[in-house]
Amino acid sequence: MQGGDTKHECLYNEFGYPEQVMYEQCRRAYDRIGIAKGSIHCLKDKAFQTMPNIYEGEEERDESTPDTAIDKQFKRFAKRTQLWRVYSDVTVRRSVGIYAGLIIQIADGKDWNEPAENVTPDKVVKFIPVWQDQLLVSEWDMEELSPTWGEPLSYSYLAFDPQSVKTSIAAPTRAKTIHCSRVIYFGDIRGDGSSPTTETMVLRNGYNSLKTIEKVVGAGGEGAYKNAARHIAINFDGQIQPGQLAQMLGVKTEKLGDAFQKLGKDLNQNFDALLALGGASTEVLSTQLPDLGQPFDNAIQDFAASRQIPSTIIVGMQTGERASSEDNISFALRAQAYRENVLDYEIEKMLQAFANIGLWDGVEWAIKWDELINSTEIEKAELAKIMSEIALNMIGAGYQDPTYSLEEVRTASGLSAQLPKSKEDKGLDDRSKEFDDIDLRG
Repeated sequence: MQGGDTKHECLYNEFGYPEQVMYEQCRRAYDRIGIAKGSIHCLKDKAFQTMPNIYEGEEERDESTPDTAIDKQFKRFAKRTQLWRVYSDVTVRRSVGIYAGLIIQIADGKDWNEPAENVTPDKVVKFIPVWQDQLLVSEWDMEELSPTWGEPLSYSYLAFDPQSVKTSIAAPTRAKTIHCSRVIYFGDIRGDGSSPTTETMVLRNGYNSLKTIEKVVGAGGEGAYKNAARHIAINFDGQIQPGQLAQMLGVKTEKLGDAFQKLGKDLNQNFDALLALGGASTEVLSTQLPDLGQPFDNAIQDFAASRQIPSTIIVGMQTGERASSEDNISFALRAQAYRENVLDYEIEKMLQAFANIGLWDGVEWAIKWDELINSTEIEKAELAKIMSEIALNMIGAGYQDPTYSLEEVRTASGLSAQLPKSKEDKGLDDRSKEFDDIDLRG
């Protein structure tokens, strides 16, 4: 598939863009291009600024509601297995590829290719996050009447064998078969679009811009290097004979080229190097580099649009107090939507996978996150001021009941709805308490 330009059918080829962007290319971009990695991690870090609160029950709880025994057990389980840290790692891998997986390592005395059943929390050893190319489906459920039709039955996991790894860089050395009950996948593992694909292979849409960024940065660096390298050109007087130059340099005529190369190398490496050639002149070969800022900015803006993240957030550059505030609010809204539309769905899927192997089977769970967008103290004060002005204007106009009460204004400003007691009120309360303590019976 080309770029869609019917007049220039080879446009992608001319620009050096691939016709199709596959997982391997996105993984390479993630590993080698900082903008690509930064765009994924900044969203992940913002979304996991605080970890989700998972508790028993369907209704939203108040913060003062105590945890149930199951709540406490799950929190201990998540802390011991580092569940949220590992899951956040999986979200990165799922974003780079079409899917990623989470292997549940269980100490149940069974081989990994056997079903996991009646598992208790203490039997879960740890969770292993895996990339797409580490986890391949080896068998599918093709029974059309099966409730899991079209789902994986077993996987081939490219595991690491510590006994065979002899180098400092480990590589998959053996394939291990794993039963589907011991694996949770996230993303579109079938690759046919029948599974939710939100936030999968996110670098594909902006891949062309990533390659442009790579070219612009590389070209600028190469140009600066070549200018700094001081490539020297020597112009000889027409009357100078090669034999005279060779005699001057103390070499044979056929070795004259090597002698000049050595002179140039010495000149570039040493501050006190001297080049003396009778009747010859030298000049440094350099070029005037164009300003690459505009092509770079254009590519950044296009890639940021593909990620729906402000470019200033991705590159960590703010352009003013107002712009900074607006970009941060926009990004917080993006992360909030990412939590609600993607992470909540995946966490529910993970909790169901736990129930399928016996972990808290039958328990109804609720997922709650802390707010990412909180009003600052100034914003709260401004809101309270506006509310109080509206209330005063309505009272002045003769309305008995103003739009906002004093309690509502105080709540909007971040204060307690109840007014603090004055010294007189406190004194009355103390005297009332003393009176109540008197034994009136005698």
